[in-house]
Amino acid sequence: ISVEHARNLRLRRPEWVGDEEGGPSQVMKHLTPDSHPIEYFDMFISPEFRHGHLRNNTNLNAAAKCAGGDIYPGWKPVKADEIDKYIGILMRNGLSPVPDIRLMWANPSVSFVYGDDRVHGIFPRGVHRYKEIKSFLHVSSPIKEPPQNKPLFKVQDIVDHLISNSKRNWTLGRHLSKDEIDIGFQGRCALKDKIKYKGEGDGFLLDGISERGYLWTCHFRHDPCPTVQKDASPLHNRCLYLAEKLDTEWNSLWFDNLFTSKNFLGWLYDRKKLGAGVCRASGRGLPSCVVQEIATKKADLEAAVGTIKASFASSIDGASPPVESSLLQRLREADTSQALDSTLHAWAENLVTLDSQCLALALERSASLDLKLPDVIVQYLTEQANQTTLSAPAMAAAVYNLNRQGERAIVHRLRKALTRKADERDSRLYCAGAGLALYGWCEETATEAAQKTPRILALKMRHWQIKVGSGEKLTGLDIALIIFGLQLYEDTAAVQELLQALASKIREPCGPLEPQDVGMALYGLCGQTGSEAAQEEVLRALAPKIRECPREFTAQDVGMALYGLCGQTGSEAAQEVLRALAPKIRECPREFTVQDVGMALYGLRGQTGSEAAQEVLRALAPKIRECPREFTAQDVARAVNGLREQTDSEAVQEVLQALVPKVKGCSEAFTAQSVGMALSGLRRQTGTKAAQELLLALIPKVQGCDGECSAQDVTRALHGLARQPRSDATRLLLQALRPKIEACYDDFTWKQASVALHGLYGHPTTGAAQQMLRALAVKIAECDRAFGAQDVAMALYTLRSHTGTQAVQEVLRALLPKIRGCEEVFLAQTVGMALMGFSRQGDTEVGREVLDAL
Repeated sequence: ISVEHARNLRLRRPEWVGDEEGGPSQVMKHLTPDSHPIEYFDMFISPEFRHGHLRNNTNLNAAAKCAGGDIYPGWKPVKADEIDKYIGILMRNGLSPVPDIRLMWANPSVSFVYGDDRVHGIFPRGVHRYKEIKSFLHVSSPIKEPPQNKPLFKVQDIVDHLISNSKRNWTLGRHLSKDEIDIGFQGRCALKDKIKYKGEGDGFLLDGISERGYLWTCHFRHDPCPTVQKDASPLHNRCLYLAEKLDTEWNSLWFDNLFTSKNFLGWLYDRKKLGAGVCRASGRGLPSCVVQEIATKKADLEAAVGTIKASFASSIDGASPPVESSLLQRLREADTSQALDSTLHAWAENLVTLDSQCLALALERSASLDLKLPDVIVQYLTEQANQTTLSAPAMAAAVYNLNRQGERAIVHRLRKALTRKADERDSRLYCAGAGLALYGWCEETATEAAQKTPRILALKMRHWQIKVGSGEKLTGLDIALIIFGLQLYEDTAAVQELLQALASKIREPCGPLEPQDVGMALYGLCGQTGSEAAQEEVLRALAPKIRECPREFTAQDVGMALYGLCGQTGSEAAQEVLRALAPKIRECPREFTVQDVGMALYGLRGQTGSEAAQEVLRALAPKIRECPREFTAQDVARAVNGLREQTDSEAVQEVLQALVPKVKGCSEAFTAQSVGMALSGLRRQTGTKAAQELLLALIPKVQGCDGECSAQDVTRALHGLARQPRSDATRLLLQALRPKIEACYDDFTWKQASVALHGLYGHPTTGAAQQMLRALAVKIAECDRAFGAQDVAMALYTLRSHTGTQAVQEVLRALLPKIRGCEEVFLAQTVGMALMGFSRQGDTEVGREVLDAL
């Protein structure tokens, strides 16, 4: 309506009563720029909450889990000041992150990079006390039953406390901002969203109302929101819910085009709030009465004369306004997540009026770009889940998207519909959609419904006759997506059926495989053990496709392809794939990243020293030397560990020599796990020059390892030294490893004890080995687990190269109660192995006691 008409109707804009700008409330007035930061922190998370609610629930959780017994034997109830110290450490790590939290307790006099006196002595028991508090920290009451449909129930108390204090600490002004907020998070969490359209990246999404940068209230999108407007979308319902929380009337809420809608502005007015938002010609919110289709045909142009509803002019070189393409065209042209997200949000509110073809394309494009679906589309899919109007690939893409967004109830209904559609239809079930459906099951692969999906796909594939030239044929992407979707599945009968059916289809005429397709396909087999014939058939079918691949492989393609073979043994089919990949690696034009090198070598860990594996190693060696970036400790560990089944070949020596400068150039501190993995990779090397150089490069890394060590880490490290000759390198490594054993925080198992003793087989008389034996004797004595007959035999057998030194006698004395407490019957082979351990012991008192026990 016109302004004059509005005046005649006596429509008046509601007047704002209050300060134009908000600011700190009276409860914050006592704070000044000179106030301590903890005083500001107390205003948002109060001492009463931290020292009362948080501390009590943490101690209650520890008691419920029997802390102080088998779990954390040294546990004592957490104190109020320890809660504050723990929060302080988290905040300090947020400001100055370290790659491993244990590095914060490094000795400042030794580690100048990570050592900090303020942290080093903060707890009497150091990092161990930090781990205890972290293990049992609990915000909500651990004895209450978790509420239904409340994904944030574990942290809801602290979220509510924080929002309540945020409201109390600020008095609102007139102009407020309404927008979505992304809290960046790089860890693992089922509630984390994939976010590519914000600089903060992946994390948690919430809607918030703020003023001048101060967040006054918010609502997490994972948390179900009460329905305050029946006919509103979930997005607008959350906005109205937050608007009702405002304690003032006729505030002006400002927002972007994601929220703009005529209905939304009306609902705000009903709640005595005003709104103003961005409105785009291609999006919702613009009244349809002013929208006019662009005429292109001559007859339409003549008919459109004099009917202009809105016009605009361009001042850029006289260029004419762009003609807006159709929705389908815009969806196809959206090649980035930002472009697609803008298109989806612009179209979402009119979803019901559009055909299923647009919805199908929107679902498939959003899945391919890993984009979160708008709430309106999710709501539509909820209502239409039982309908069968969507195509199979569109439904599969919906399964993939919604599973990532945590919409489990909708996902299950769509999966049933997808399975029913596959049962009913005789035509092709598109493999791209099928692959996304398989991958969408994620952690639920063991369920009956998840196993039914590959079985149905296998049945369809066997009955689907490919007609060459008709367009009804498998593409390389189809193959890649289906196998890629199996990466989380175990070797079940259903998976074997699908792989066998897929292998036969790969051999039939189909489109060429792109390098990326090869990488995805082989990567999908990383969860398969190679014990079944189906994997062998797929590998044999893929090998000629790799050789025929017309394009050059990138470093990432090579890394993914080789990593997918990590679960495969050195079978003939795997050798064929390796022979096909070797020339592709040599022809690779791009430099390898450190991650690509680590993945590629780690994938060879199951391959023995075959000629095909050696050929791949020879192709990788120059790529490693040319790698421009610094290796991390984890990259070094993966790369060396991948050689653990390789013997002393010339190709292995080339790779080891290429890795030596990378290890020396690594500035990151090694963790105990990285040390164990790296040394374990040398267990089949017999003291070659390259192996000795790598050991010398690893010595300062082991010495600088300041974190806690597990029994498994020690076992891996010692096992890697079993075939190394006596040298300065092995002596120094044993000296560096001894304090790690003494500081080991968990008990040794019988197998770990025998493997660790076996690692000292080639070093029977050195002083470093004797000290190591004494340290192992203490750990064996502390082990409270019962030893079996095989355990006893293996432990004694590993001593066969040692003479009856004092250290060996200490080991025998530690083993004596284990032998006496063994209740299993000894077999002839077990007796033989045990007695072989005495071949060089001589006549000692403890030796006679062990023989008597045997």
